[in-house]
Amino acid sequence: MILAATAVTATAQDLTKEITVDKEIVPEERAATRLRGNASLISPNYTTPSIAMSERAVVTKIPNMIERLEPVAAESGDTIIPWRGYAALAWGPYSDVAASAGYRLVDQDGTLLKAWFQFDRENYTRRNLLGNRYHYATQAWDLGLTFDQKLSHNRRVDAAIVYSNLATRHPWREEDKKLGFHNIMLEANLAGQASCDYSVGIFAGYAGWTKDYLLDNVSDPDGDYADAQKQFNFGVQGSVGSSDDNGDPIRLDFKATFLHYNHYLALEKKGYTNDGGDIKGVVRFNPHWRHDMQLSGDFSAFVGLNADLVINEDRFLNLSPNARVSWVPQAAKGYFALNLTASGGVDTNPLSSLIDYTPYLMPNQAACFSRVPADLELTLTAGPWRGVALSVFGGYSWAQDWLVPTAFEQNDTYVYGVGMLPENVYGWRIGARLDSKYVTATYTHAPNDGQHGYYRFRDRATDVVTAEANVEVYKGIDVTVGFEGRWGGYNLLRTTETWDPVVPAGVKIAETGETPYCGNGYEIERVSIGRSVNLYVGATWRYNARLSFFLRGENLLDSKNYTVLAIPSKGIHGLLGATYKF
Repeated sequence: MILAATAVTATAQDLTKEITVDKEIVPEERAATRLRGNASLISPNYTTPSIAMSERAVVTKIPNMIERLEPVAAESGDTIIPWRGYAALAWGPYSDVAASAGYRLVDQDGTLLKAWFQFDRENYTRRNLLGNRYHYATQAWDLGLTFDQKLSHNRRVDAAIVYSNLATRHPWREEDKKLGFHNIMLEANLAGQASCDYSVGIFAGYAGWTKDYLLDNVSDPDGDYADAQKQFNFGVQGSVGSSDDNGDPIRLDFKATFLHYNHYLALEKKGYTNDGGDIKGVVRFNPHWRHDMQLSGDFSAFVGLNADLVINEDRFLNLSPNARVSWVPQAAKGYFALNLTASGGVDTNPLSSLIDYTPYLMPNQAACFSRVPADLELTLTAGPWRGVALSVFGGYSWAQDWLVPTAFEQNDTYVYGVGMLPENVYGWRIGARLDSKYVTATYTHAPNDGQHGYYRFRDRATDVVTAEANVEVYKGIDVTVGFEGRWGGYNLLRTTETWDPVVPAGVKIAETGETPYCGNGYEIERVSIGRSVNLYVGATWRYNARLSFFLRGENLLDSKNYTVLAIPSKGIHGLLGATYKF
């Protein structure tokens, strides 16, 4: 599967939210079983996070074809897990293979040492929107080791190291078909309690491609090679605040992240630059106050502010909200809730996060920082009545220099690369969600007109529908049926002014114009990617407490979905596999 790298975003891989093994590894679990190349991957779930007390080193990627469980108990330590390890294997058409394993090497009072391994391989051939038929292939594996040691009753230390490798067969050019991407991250944290709660940690890592990339030059038919982008990142993080025992705690979280590039050949608003190494960074301070609903009976609150100091980039001081407030009036007997969230901040767009979105990224790319001044959302929930709850929500957000998938066209005949270019995106959104024991469904509408839209929908979709039903049809046998659909989205297509580009049949050009960030001689076109739908069905048979089998079929409507304009998804595909705990 796609290997990407360190990020703050919480995912199934996030070691700050460890997964209990007594939860079955079944295809029904959305986080556990997403197959790559389908509709949901156009816009991976993204939650703007607050700074965690300990953001441990971990890769975050487009979800694996099968789940990588943590072979550990819940973070609270209250859950007793009878198995120290697990192993899973799955295979499918197109020679797809997925394997996962994990084991608690040391499991003693106060000491945990855990290791895990993940492997994903897939390939397929399909014609893209520009009419080109290509062979797409990726092979990825990652290996992690985490350590947690209790030093005393109020102090503990944790550490992690993760290595990831991605091999991609770029389909467009003979010279650059096979590319590699390496990522390694290590981190260590100390947390404790004295007169106040505190934590302090350090982290460092490396991410980069293994091969230079051939760039075409109109005046030079032989072209030239651009150095493969390599990035080192390092920093410190920590937290200090009053103890929870003192009522409503007040805390200050901080994190300083610095990124060093070997050069800065960047697809960004400043144009192409190649001025040697460059260091950029963000220092974030997050003061906040927290109020627990148990103290008042009616509301809970996390009210804070993100103050980001940006190094060697535009706008030094960036302020954004970081708040979550929930009101559940007891007079309504819990059948009514009002939730308000406000978030924002600066995203450094490390290489690892870019390749997290698509493995076919051009290996010379770096990117400017993105800024989200504010993302506001209000949700009203009624229920549950007889196990059914209905929520309606609305919000407004704006983002600056937000990265959007972009295909680079060569003489209107083929795509020679995929990148991410920045756009300013702002606008409102509305939606509704249905929750019940067996069925969940969500609809979101975000009008899209030029720069208007919902920035978290990187495909700039206007309408998004998800629905899933989970039923135990027989004892030990679970079945899932789901649907995901996205409409109205577009990507960017960069063409060359000196040629007369021919618009492929069925491709709609939404807007054409020169852009200030792509240098002279280029145009950017907004190209519709059409609808993107995915009907999937999964089943799991829990043979006994240790062994289970699963089967999953994806894209059963054979829809040609897109993460970026040049990369169509697979046709009908799936996996058959088994999981064993020991």
